[in-house]
Amino acid sequence: MSAVDTPIVVLGMHRSGTSALAKVLGRLGLWMGTEPNVTRRTEHALAQECNQRLLNGFGGHWSAPPELAPGWTTAPEALAVDADARAAIADLAGHGPFAWKDPRTCLTFDYWRERLPVEPIAIVSYRHPLEVAASLAKRNEFGPGHVVALWERYNRALLASAAGLRTIVVAYADLARDPVTTLAAVHRDRKSTRLNSSHTVISYAVFC
Repeated sequence: MSAVDTPIVVLGMHRSGTSALAKVLGRLGLWMGTEPNVTRRTEHALAQECNQRLLNGFGGHWSAPPELAPGWTTAPEALAVDADARAAIADLAGHGPFAWKDPRTCLTFDYWRERLPVEPIAIVSYRHPLEVAASLAKRNEFGPGHVVALWERYNRALLASAAGLRTIVVAYADLARDPVTTLAAVHRDRKSTRLNSSHTVISYAVFC
């Protein structure tokens, strides 16, 4: 895999703009997976299934993350997911620069980093925790204390697991207010991969 094919992993808590960000990255030319594997939220279905199995295998869920002890990525519960994880990576790799997003990856990224062919670029979509709480209260009827605790857990996990990677942070407020300028800035920060980045093309990708 060449330098220009460096993969991108979009990280961020649920309801933080990761779907919008991933959708536009796909429209700009990043490979998101074969059609049957791309969900309506621009998640890779098999990678998402692997994340769910990893969390379930250690006794948790996206809304109740398990405690993951040191060395968990090579525990039997993790190794049981390896065949499908390799299949997901094979579906993503080999088509030029690729990206995937699933908020659960904030919790499982250590596992994926050990299995990706090269180190990825992390794009982190950040949203204020109280805005996330309001969104999840509407969608899932979660209380604000639960959501803020989840927000902290997800963000602490992604910061720890993305340590040492080239990382770009995108504020949800900026993405919502001026998506074209925000995404153009993202491209300037990730020049090592191919992406059609003229303002005209970005505008089309955002608003089409």
